[in-house]
Amino acid sequence: MRSVTTHTVIRAWRRSTLPASEPRSNARTESSQRSTGRTSTGSARRAGRCLLGSSFGAVAALSAAYRAPDVYGALVLMSGSFVFTDIAGADHGGGPVFDPVVRFVNRYRERPRRVADRLFVGCGVYEPLITANRSMVPRFESAGMAVRFLETRDGHSWENWRDSLRDALSWVYPGPQKLVYE
Repeated sequence: MRSVTTHTVIRAWRRSTLPASEPRSNARTESSQRSTGRTSTGSARRAGRCLLGSSFGAVAALSAAYRAPDVYGALVLMSGSFVFTDIAGADHGGGPVFDPVVRFVNRYRERPRRVADRLFVGCGVYEPLITANRSMVPRFESAGMAVRFLETRDGHSWENWRDSLRDALSWVYPGPQKLVYE
């Protein structure tokens, strides 16, 4: 099992928001291939790779998988900042820092595509992002991905994400359950 940290993905996602004509636009994919040892024949290991992200990191993880759909077999998207304007209108309320996020999420919602085999999407019912996360689930499913959506009685916090991590990893890496009591 190989995971990439959210911090690495956010830095790479920021670089990848440059136009396609810019030479650094594929830096994230090339970096992922180097760090995971993936070559053009490495698709067999795709199922063993999961990308995790929370909040803005969830958007960065989705963006990385969108740009390299043959690299990751699973995504864990916790409380994703899936800010979009195709339903709510032009004012997304996130300020200019969220403009690239809005463009990406709007584009994905318009033309969803399969970026992984399994997705775990989790969000707290007491956070303002719950509606956006709920609305993304049918888009993910329409792209042919197996999705598990978990709503927790919590907010936008590390405690929420920590408490959901076992459910998330059990979904993206199913297998025999081994419980150890000491």
